[in-house]
Amino acid sequence: MIVVYQGAGTGDPTREGIQAFLTQAGLPWRGVGPADLTLEGLADVDAVYWPGGWAWPYVRDVPPEGKQAVRDVVARGGAYVGVCAGAYHAADLIRWQGRLTEYDLDLFRGVAEGPIDAIEPWKGWRLTELALHDHPIHDGEARHTAVYWGGPAFRLHPAQDADVLASYAVTGDPAAITFAYGRGQVLLMGCHLELGWDAAAARWDLTGGHGAQWGWLERAVRWTLAQGAGRR
Repeated sequence: MIVVYQGAGTGDPTREGIQAFLTQAGLPWRGVGPADLTLEGLADVDAVYWPGGWAWPYVRDVPPEGKQAVRDVVARGGAYVGVCAGAYHAADLIRWQGRLTEYDLDLFRGVAEGPIDAIEPWKGWRLTELALHDHPIHDGEARHTAVYWGGPAFRLHPAQDADVLASYAVTGDPAAITFAYGRGQVLLMGCHLELGWDAAAARWDLTGGHGAQWGWLERAVRWTLAQGAGRR
């Protein structure tokens, strides 16, 4: 079972796009809020999927015991998948518009830094190109185009062992990373691969079309789940 965080701060298109993707992929999920993030509430959970939006309400609203329950899911062989604000939320430190702030979920030892003005200043969004690094998830692909909407580049602490799955083509900085945490696995993404953009209709595509990368995302999520399952 995958839980998708639905509390304050989550953005409608990214949350709804993730939920539509999981449904289409046949991956069971349910929504949760801050009150559900307890040891008992997450006892049957294999992964926590944290959408984009605005990270500060995540830090503010999830109590310390809720953050510990999320860490416990991953450490026992589960997974955490964070996109954009959900990736910032996982970091020890964020640098937002030059200001360094400490966050407390503490899954990722490093700095999540954004927005990346060379791609698009905040609060805008833009389609950007990702260069994919060699990894079984990619199935031979070398490039993707994805929605960038203020997400981070990942600055790894020397003690943080991680695989860089993709880099921003514009800057060369890490755009998607994965690493072990306890017996589990973490997947962090700076771009919104769950979203497509229908330019003719001027609206988000939440069905996997118009540039959404649902095929890659399914391989990535299933691979991430399998890493933890294999260590239990």
